[in-house]
Formats: sequence, structure tokens, C-alpha cells
Amino acid sequence: MFGPLIEEWFSGISVTRCPSYNLSFRETSRKRNSLTGSWTVTVRVLAWLKTAEIRFDEMSASLVSAVANVPGQRIARVRCSWLVSSPSGGIYLYELFDTPEHRRRGVLRNRFFILNTCDGTVSFGPGNGLNRAFSDRMREYIERAPSLPAVSRARELAPILERAFSLL
Repeated sequence: MFGPLIEEWFSGISVTRCPSYNLSFRETSRKRNSLTGSWTVTVRVLAWLKTAEIRFDEMSASLVSAVANVPGQRIARVRCSWLVSSPSGGIYLYELFDTPEHRRRGVLRNRFFILNTCDGTVSFGPGNGLNRAFSDRMREYIERAPSLPAVSRARELAPILERAFSLL
């Protein structure tokens, strides 16, 4: 229901749109190391999964290409905070994404949270104390959203997701 609303709120640079997922990012900072001349880039990433297929290798390669698309800048590290939205997400999907291989992939340093777009379940990881509070808040939002004007829907969704990103 609100996958497109999340994409609209995120308003990032589209990296990939394919039948199994949409991927976009927003750069939040770019810092140059004066000793090495290399750059550390911090981004927020929205991965909207449309199927049960997890194509993280493909997504991460596309993301690196898009972020490093500045000629003459050597990227040493890309710090990524991922919002993975899926109609069937939760703890199990979190465990598929948050693996040692995915946390550190080449220049990428990744952190994840998962949002189930059907029932509002939010996962910061198994047993994380924030899961219940954010899931309750998203479920409340999902119940109220259909009766809200479009502008109010976006305005009420923004602080929830901004807060979730800030906790990564």
C-alpha cells in the first residue's frame, strides 16, 4: 500500500528499477581525508523489494557505481544506512541482509533496518528493543493513513523513518 509513498518521501537518486526491486540513495555527506586524498561518503539507501528474491550482490555493485560516479575522486569508504522495504519483511529478512559478508562489502560499510509494507513490522535485528516500538508506530500509521490527505500522510511518515535512520 505505502511502498510508493515511501519512495516519494525518500526522493533519492534512482539507481536501479527492475522487476524484483527498486534501489535509490541519498548522499548525506562526503568528506575528504587530507592525508590520503580519498573520500568517505555517507548515504541512505532505499531498497524496495518487489519479490522474495534477494539480489544484494547486484544491488551493492549498482550502488557503488552510482555513488562513485564523480570523476577524479577516489572513494575509500561508503557508509550506508539501508531501509529495506518489502511486503514480506521482518526478522527473517533482516537476518538475510545483515550478514558479515553484507556488512562489509568492498568499500561499503552497511547497516540495515527492515520495514514490512503490509503489516508495518519494523526490524532492527533479532531481539532489538526498538522493534516493538517502531512496529507499533508504523501499524498505527498504516491504520490512519487511508483517511488522511496525501500531504498529511507524507508529513506523518517522515519523522518515523527519519528517526529509524538516525538510530543506525
